[in-house]
Amino acid sequence: MADTTPLPRARIACKACNARRVKCDAAIERPCWHCRMRGTPCELIESRRGRYTTNFSNLTYTIEVDAAPEHGSTHPSKVQYPIPPSIAQTLSHTPQTEAPVSLPVALILPPLPVAEKLIRAFFELIHPAFPVIDRHEFSHLYTQGQASPLLLQAIFLLGFTVGDESLIHAAGYSDRAALYDADYETCRDTIVAALLLLGFYWSGPEDQKDTCYWIGCATNAAQALGMHRSISQSGTPQSVRCLRKRIWWSVYTRDRHTAAAFGQPCRIRDEDCDIEPPTQEDLEFDNDYDHSLIPKQEDFHVLYFMEMSKLASVRESHVYGPQFLPLGPVS
Repeated sequence: MADTTPLPRARIACKACNARRVKCDAAIERPCWHCRMRGTPCELIESRRGRYTTNFSNLTYTIEVDAAPEHGSTHPSKVQYPIPPSIAQTLSHTPQTEAPVSLPVALILPPLPVAEKLIRAFFELIHPAFPVIDRHEFSHLYTQGQASPLLLQAIFLLGFTVGDESLIHAAGYSDRAALYDADYETCRDTIVAALLLLGFYWSGPEDQKDTCYWIGCATNAAQALGMHRSISQSGTPQSVRCLRKRIWWSVYTRDRHTAAAFGQPCRIRDEDCDIEPPTQEDLEFDNDYDHSLIPKQEDFHVLYFMEMSKLASVRESHVYGPQFLPLGPVS
């Protein structure tokens, strides 16, 4: 009768057993049982269990390895997509716990030249793919000093991320605290847009409010407002209908991208939705805006958003079958 006693798990394993992911008794006898049976060399490897540094195998470690000088050189190694110095410095050091800023302090905006550069950076690089803002209304409210502080902070947050590095220092900010938790904003459409935009910033692996957290908040808020349902026959003003469609399809596309990137299930179920696909009219209803503040929308921006929304739907059809495609209004 064969011996069924399980092999003891050794703290030291041989290379062959480690490669095959099987238990190794090399710590008791060498060659180990598997190597004796297979007639292979039994070469030990040293276990690194418990010897990894706290920053090994994460983004901080990657930054330290890629940015560290090599062979005594005074210049850091070159990478294809270098991480901005301010972001690398933040991730490479243990974050310090600071008291949250007060609401009056959070409401203070950057100097006007800095603010406008951040706004242009956002509308040039982020908004074409995720057009969640009514540009005409925003430019009007901004020039009147009445733009949503929450939305502005989300725009500035992404402007700092994609804009020139010098803008962070010129603004005089020490962190990227947002106004979401203060419940200062009352426009629910704006809240959904801001929640989506906040998901593009992640301070590091220790930050629990990551991309998945914010897209979940945006999805819940959007569905609570019924953005996933058709309102074409409701008598809702065109500007509201078009903007809500843009916001919803931005959330939808971001949900699919996030699920694919993080290996998580999609939050939005197509069978719950009957909203129509985005059209060119939805992307152009707010073209009458201040072009000195917001860059011009190009034709390929319109096509990009429409095709990305379609692609997100096609992906779901390919994985789960055509019955899950958004089919338009339910009769």
